[in-house]
Amino acid sequence: MKLYSFFNLGNTCYLNSVLQCFLNDPCFKDKCNNGSTLCKLLENIKNDLTNNDENINHKHNAIEIVNHFESKFRRFQQHDAHEFLLEFMENINNKFYYGKTKTCVTCLCCKNVNSTFEDFSTINLHINHDNLIDTFIDYLKKEEIHDYHCEKCNKNVKAEKKSYLWNINSRLILVLKRYSSKQKIKIPFENVKIRESESGDIFNYELYAIIYHHGHSENGHYNCDIKINSNWYFIDDDTINLNNNIENNNGNSYILFYKKINE
Repeated sequence: MKLYSFFNLGNTCYLNSVLQCFLNDPCFKDKCNNGSTLCKLLENIKNDLTNNDENINHKHNAIEIVNHFESKFRRFQQHDAHEFLLEFMENINNKFYYGKTKTCVTCLCCKNVNSTFEDFSTINLHINHDNLIDTFIDYLKKEEIHDYHCEKCNKNVKAEKKSYLWNINSRLILVLKRYSSKQKIKIPFENVKIRESESGDIFNYELYAIIYHHGHSENGHYNCDIKINSNWYFIDDDTINLNNNIENNNGNSYILFYKKINE
């Protein structure tokens, strides 16, 4: 087991936290090999870590990664971890973390169904409950549309809109959109069952990483909890501490990383 951390190089805590969640995922290490500039930089970090001793906090200077994103994410400025996560995934161009949603709009007049498909890398959840399961159910529930133009009826009618997880991969990234930083939500760590609409199969997921956001948009900080083997570690830039007392209810949880069990 390799323990490593990244120096904060000028408000780069958002970048450090995202890197931790990917570089500590064994599947990511195997999949990030598309020859892109970013993957080559990440490969250098992985090679450096391989030569390190185990169970020691190896502090790493990720200035080359920071410079790679400098045009959009400047040092010493506040940036959002989710925005960086999306840019990071686009740069590595790896479909391993992507899924596909199917959205069906049903005309309540003629029952005609219009279906569309869309790729997703993260799922944004608006917190309306005190637990993740009910919040996720809300994301997939039917929604009434009062002014929908039906092409078959050729007029504006009422319709129902329903979204499905048509195809999901072995990783599922959930982003918690809070109305208040004090909102708490119970987060399941394992046995999260997700149905894939395309196959009809039900997959079991477990949590392996959490990114936290503290403060507000103009003056905030990011850190994370990562599960490495059977232990959880709290990583705050270049500091690492064992954290097997990780709490299920935390008002600062922002991005949740789940993986299929027994993949």
